[in-house]
Amino acid sequence: MKFYSECIHPANMFGMMSLWIDVDPINRTIRDSRFMDFAERINMVEAWQRFGWPDLIPVDPRRA
Repeated sequence: MKFYSECIHPANMFGMMSLWIDVDPINRTIRDSRFMDFAERINMVEAWQRFGWPDLIPVDPRRA
């Protein structure tokens, strides 16, 4: 999360896409307690609120 926060670039797209594979241990990243803070910092939460939450995070876990 630190790496992606500091270096958001189109070249990182495939790495970011792999976060959504529902397979352990890959999905541990999105289940990490710090992930939502990361998603907020890079404006993913704002996009999800506007366009819909991803299947693996159907609602904002901070408000669930």
